[in-house]
Amino acid sequence: MTCRGRGRLYEVTGVELRLTVRDTSWANGERDIVTSERHDSPQRFDTLVERLRLPVSRRGEHLYAEPRQVRLKPNGRGNLFAASEDELDDGAGVSVAHQLARHGADRTGTREELLNDDSRARARLGVRFGDHADLVPVIAYVCTRVAPVANGVTA
Repeated sequence: MTCRGRGRLYEVTGVELRLTVRDTSWANGERDIVTSERHDSPQRFDTLVERLRLPVSRRGEHLYAEPRQVRLKPNGRGNLFAASEDELDDGAGVSVAHQLARHGADRTGTREELLNDDSRARARLGVRFGDHADLVPVIAYVCTRVAPVANGVTA
């Protein structure tokens, strides 16, 4: 199955950091955020290039994403981990929930709270937002993918 999408590019910069991040809005209403190029950033950011996407799905009237955190393994490859709010904040160096709310998130909480989920994944953190909050998934991506790699968060 093929689906058409429209991408927006963002440049994420910092000390010795320049990444191109792509936010793709798909015709089916879903989105995903991923690093498309690391430029001359340190090699450890290779783990993000076209990997470890942040998917965004429609849940009723809202959009929803799970801000799972990238943690680096000893071999330098990153994997995604369900993280507590404190772990997300430590990895990002900021209050992730505050940054998401500041950029338009309606609510952060567990899957159980946000989606009435009673599955084994019900304790995972998520963020819910409206169509107007375009930057929420990009902020979530930077806080849960880019910042932990920059800060050397390990598994």
